[in-house]
Amino acid sequence: MNKKIENIIIKKNIDLKKALAKLEKNEIKMLCYVNNNHKLIGVVNDGDIRRAILKFQNLDFHILKIINKKPVVGKYNLSDQAAYQIMKKNKIDYLPILKNKKIIDIKSFNKLEILKKDRKVTINVMAGGYGKRLRPYTNKLNKCLVHITKKKRIIDYALANVLKLNFEEVNFFLHYRSDQVLKYIKNNYKNVNSNFFYEKKPLGTFGGLGNLKTKKNDNIFILINADVVCNIDYRKIIDFHINNKSDFTIVTSQKQIQLKYGLLNNLNLKIDSIHEKPSLSFNINTGIYLFNPNCLKLIKKNQSIDAVNFIKLLKKNKKNIISYPIYEKWYDLGTPDDLLDFRKLKIKW
Repeated sequence: MNKKIENIIIKKNIDLKKALAKLEKNEIKMLCYVNNNHKLIGVVNDGDIRRAILKFQNLDFHILKIINKKPVVGKYNLSDQAAYQIMKKNKIDYLPILKNKKIIDIKSFNKLEILKKDRKVTINVMAGGYGKRLRPYTNKLNKCLVHITKKKRIIDYALANVLKLNFEEVNFFLHYRSDQVLKYIKNNYKNVNSNFFYEKKPLGTFGGLGNLKTKKNDNIFILINADVVCNIDYRKIIDFHINNKSDFTIVTSQKQIQLKYGLLNNLNLKIDSIHEKPSLSFNINTGIYLFNPNCLKLIKKNQSIDAVNFIKLLKKNKKNIISYPIYEKWYDLGTPDDLLDFRKLKIKW
């Protein structure tokens, strides 16, 4: 069995966390569930997992619950052209190739060509905050310029994945220590088509976008916070956004909190049940957004508006707002503890 196939194989005893870790490391975002004789039983892809996260609202479900036991497969003598047509017809990204019910290859359908031809992306980076939670590191430095290593700063990790896109331009929205960010980007990202917007006073997460002039041929806007680091494939989020006819997509992540105390369920004075130090799951906002140009029309020039109020405004105007759940690693480097923990990981992107 070659390495490519070995990396996507899972067996009966695997748990969800191990499966997610395997999926995140692999370039192929599909896992194949096999029996002890290595014969294919079913498959699960990252889309299946994201839908399951939305359904169960946690990561406590067993992966066997979401296995597709009737996947589309190809025979061992299938040509690349025929495999491409099968994937196109069935709208799938990967096609397992079988011989005697055993996987011998995986064919990939590359949607990047479609995105490159049809979609223009504008990236927006919010880098104007005071970084109060990250003091004392930010007493004299913009938070996105705080060092992770000797050579790399927070902004380098925040931009690493999003700059892999076929983008038109990158807009930086600045306020606190704006000259530092402008100098750093101009010196270290010379090949990036960058624009800088200085806010005389902080306008919130979305306020600065009111100063943008949208063009008729704009397709997708991405907004990220400069202190948020996430190992995600933005091309898949764009696909998801388009396929679901979304106006505004919020990237979300599951956060689990272990309570230190027993949790009581009671009605008035009567105790109904007690749970000893339970773990609670929350669906949280990662600070990463995708949206269509029509959303920008709702923001007035120099209007101060944060994410919560902008989303309320979108709902009021009946925009289609959806969630894109992720299982990939996500880091909010907003406090000294968060920063130190991230440094210890020694991540190389």
